[in-house]
Amino acid sequence: MRLTAAFGPQHGLRGDKQDNMVESPDFNDPALGIPVFSLYGAVRRPTDAMMDTFDVLLVDLQDLGCRIYTFITTLRYVLEAAAQHGKFGVGARPANPIGRPVEGLTLRAGWESFVGAGEMPMRHGLTLGELGHWFVRRFSARRRLPRRGDAGWEPSLAPGTAGRSASAPG
Repeated sequence: MRLTAAFGPQHGLRGDKQDNMVESPDFNDPALGIPVFSLYGAVRRPTDAMMDTFDVLLVDLQDLGCRIYTFITTLRYVLEAAAQHGKFGVGARPANPIGRPVEGLTLRAGWESFVGAGEMPMRHGLTLGELGHWFVRRFSARRRLPRRGDAGWEPSLAPGTAGRSASAPG
């Protein structure tokens, strides 16, 4: 397998754009020699040209378990684009650092936005991989996401108790 491109969500590929609402441009990664496409810059959804740069999409983002976290909307948008382009999507399942509790009001149909990807409660209690499966079922993205257990992750445990902790990127 060869890495041919990368996508950067809000806050950049490396998490170095921490100020809110700071968009980032596309760039070529000097170390890897691949294009890095910003999905929080000129566009929020992958373009046809971006989708033509790879065959398999691997999504590996950290989610916070909260509906307004923009990474889940980015996940929805890339899964929809993968389905439209006949690409295979693979979702990694990093732990949800705030656990399984489900709380808050559910977003109303028709009120979706970049900080509300779908009809889900404010605190959804899912991992990003589980959200990917939900998006595929809910919005007919029609792409198969393989299921894989998240080794060492016990959803009922508090952050850090399974040898993992949540922290701000570099």
